[in-house]
Amino acid sequence: MRSRRGATLVEVMASIAIFSVALVSLLSVLVSNVKMAKQSDYAYIAYNLAKNHLETLRAMNFTDLSAAAESATVLDDEGVPDPDGTFTRSTTVTTPYNADAKLAKVTVSVLYTINGTDSADPMKMSTVIYNG
Repeated sequence: MRSRRGATLVEVMASIAIFSVALVSLLSVLVSNVKMAKQSDYAYIAYNLAKNHLETLRAMNFTDLSAAAESATVLDDEGVPDPDGTFTRSTTVTTPYNADAKLAKVTVSVLYTINGTDSADPMKMSTVIYNG
């Protein structure tokens, strides 16, 4: 019998093919992980923008709440209006709420845009404010 000294071309090609499939799978998982992390980051910022705006509205004078309604205000990640921002905030104010003139329901929703695509669902927060 002859002794083998190294790998044949077929064996090298097969091992490169197996390695390539594993590498492509690993890279696709990595890319997916980066996308999910970015989406999670944007969702967290949207949550904070909605929460902070709601807190600002809670501190307002009750009679001025109706004037705080807005639709599609484009913001940057600090909550500052910016036409080139990635977040879009809408605010609805329902007063009187539940037929009570001392109650107002405020809903803030924030959408975000990643790579030109809007988020599927807005980050939405609501509260009822009492004038008493």
